[in-house]
Amino acid sequence: MRNIYRSFMSINRNARISIAVDPLFTIPITMFMTYQSIYMNRLGLSAEEIGYITSIGLLAQLLNSFYAGVITNKFGRKLTIFVFDIISWCVAFIVWALSKSFITFLIATILNSFVRVAEVAWRCILVDDSAPDERIRIFTFQNVVFVIGGMVVPVGGLLVSKYGVITATRIILVIGFIAILIAIIIRHFYLTETSVGLEMMKRVSSKDHDPVKDIVDAIKYIVSHKENFILLIIMVLNNFQYILKSTYYNLYLTSYLKISDKMVSLFPGLSAIVTLVALYTVLPKLASEDDRKALLYGLMLISGSNLVFIFTPPRGFAVLIASVLLGAIGAAIMGPYIDTCWANSIEDDKRANVISYSTIFITVTSIPAGTVGGFIYTLNPVMLFVLIFVLTLFMSWLAFLLILRVKAKEFDVFSRK
Repeated sequence: MRNIYRSFMSINRNARISIAVDPLFTIPITMFMTYQSIYMNRLGLSAEEIGYITSIGLLAQLLNSFYAGVITNKFGRKLTIFVFDIISWCVAFIVWALSKSFITFLIATILNSFVRVAEVAWRCILVDDSAPDERIRIFTFQNVVFVIGGMVVPVGGLLVSKYGVITATRIILVIGFIAILIAIIIRHFYLTETSVGLEMMKRVSSKDHDPVKDIVDAIKYIVSHKENFILLIIMVLNNFQYILKSTYYNLYLTSYLKISDKMVSLFPGLSAIVTLVALYTVLPKLASEDDRKALLYGLMLISGSNLVFIFTPPRGFAVLIASVLLGAIGAAIMGPYIDTCWANSIEDDKRANVISYSTIFITVTSIPAGTVGGFIYTLNPVMLFVLIFVLTLFMSWLAFLLILRVKAKEFDVFSRK
């Protein structure tokens, strides 16, 4: 524990503050996301309507992504994350709690789409004043916070078993609103604007600043840096499969695998425990490995998890648990390493704009996910999870190509010597 504490205290102050208050975000958000599709379904929305809401929400995220980097650089990381977290989480949670129809759920989803602006500022706050070798520790601790959120999900299951899906989800949303608001206020009080943020605010306020040039430079940067581009494709596919899985996974558990509503929350809890153990047992053993190779290991385990899930029979708890265990270990490895590889592939002064316009590309390609998922799920639910497996397998192949490319560059340098 002492080593963990020392490791945590060694990362930059802003990252420590952000990570310390994040459980107040991740716990209610994870609990809500677990039951979100079931909640909408119980209030009368069909699988296709849920898919439409997901796709429209992604379109709204796309629009917000266009100016996310500009706003983050103009007003600073600290103010941007404060304002847009309130809109995307606090206000959205209240609307979700009051929702009873397709329209009100759509309004909540559109409000939540402003998270794309907050996310750019959040990522900059985490890594702006950190050294490249410090970032794996930052993202590992951040992943631990995500895991903690999953460990508390079974509490949602207890609420569901006592009050039913609709009332329990609304309780989670109201409590979540209070918790997130407290976190936002605490974080805003203790955060300081990053050195990169201060520099970018001065640069953006200059009369010579051209926002169109920012867009062109960001696109040129992504295209000309091959490692950055391959990582972007991996993140695009990861986001697409995540949307498919998070939207229909729990609905599939209850509708086709015949898992009861209250039991659904046990699987995120189990996954969280395994992920937490893996973070402190598996990740230290990968410390000497190349970041890209560790990323490949994680993606291969997730692919294996998705393959096992396809063959899970109704009430097949043993097979389902095997899938959850593989996926949890894979996520423990992939999560910190994909973020670290991505952060290290971007120069400090390019970060806000590259993240912002990369997010646009990620969002554009993800817009069809909800509609495609709803269409496939309606035709044949199993085929949706076959698609998810194929996507994660392709991501593994891209990570392997990334390793080969780095080795080829190293060999080329060695040959010239």
